[in-house]
Amino acid sequence: MTIDAFSEREYQLWNQHGLKNIKPESLRYGEHPEGWDLIREVRRIVAPFVQQRVLEIGCGYGRVCAAFSPQQYIGVDINQQAIAKAKSLFPNYQFQCVNYLDKYPEADLVLAYTVFLHLSDDAIHGVLHSFTEDVQSIIVAEVMGKATWDKNFTENYASQEQFHSTHQRTPEDYERMLNQHGFYLFEETIKPYHYYPGSKIHFLHFKKNPQPPTILKLPQGLNDPYLNYENIYDDGWVSSQFSITLFNPHKQAKLFIKGMYPLISETQEKKLSITVTAQGETLLLSEVQPGIFDIAGAQVLPKGLYHLKINTHAAISLPEPDGRAVGFLLQKIGFI
Repeated sequence: MTIDAFSEREYQLWNQHGLKNIKPESLRYGEHPEGWDLIREVRRIVAPFVQQRVLEIGCGYGRVCAAFSPQQYIGVDINQQAIAKAKSLFPNYQFQCVNYLDKYPEADLVLAYTVFLHLSDDAIHGVLHSFTEDVQSIIVAEVMGKATWDKNFTENYASQEQFHSTHQRTPEDYERMLNQHGFYLFEETIKPYHYYPGSKIHFLHFKKNPQPPTILKLPQGLNDPYLNYENIYDDGWVSSQFSITLFNPHKQAKLFIKGMYPLISETQEKKLSITVTAQGETLLLSEVQPGIFDIAGAQVLPKGLYHLKINTHAAISLPEPDGRAVGFLLQKIGFI
């Protein structure tokens, strides 16, 4: 099924069932099946962004909109009945009926509260592509963890004859997905979801990866978009001492270097020692022999900006007429 076909199917289903499946109905918990004040929690999470434009996708009938001011908030949903009710309940707020792949209104912060679990991976990628370039933060919040899904959701959805599809994902699944669109996981908040005993709802706050300083020209193969460097030639050769500022967008990753140490003369060093340090700490120490090499550090590094200094214990001279003194040919560097 194509994304367009999926989108049309979901559009018909949600509009057919109206307000029935927007949130679990609970006599015990009433408006908050979570078991706690959703508005207060959302306000706490978005407090640093109170002046920003907020777009809530899958806003339903607007149960979260009161966490924001009417001037900064706009809610969108494919459910026509839900949007109509939202407009009647909250006349000072903006609401629009849109389809998944429509162009979304401009915003700085996007909130998806219990929305993505109803979308396939392809549909989510389509939604993310539809956001404007202005978006700096994305908050994905829903019950996560496949064990709790299997235990609670399957039985509850079956008993309530719920029609819509659900997708079991973990925080790591969303992290991998958002990384592909240039966002990294900045903060995670976990709270119990009392309607489903033993379940937890995860608030994943993603931020757009920081832009690097302007680089006039990158050596071929150095295609990491967050790379700034010194003492690297345009064709990828590096001096025996060079530096790179590299952003790690992953929660946990290892530094890797791919390159080539050429055998130019019989008198040169048969092994080349490569040392990488950041803020005085050694992240990678390795010896390579002539030829192609692919090395990685043993240390698992948290997300953040790293000012890397790379040293080789010796330099070689490229054949004339080039004659440059170099350490090796750098082909790729990054975090995995």
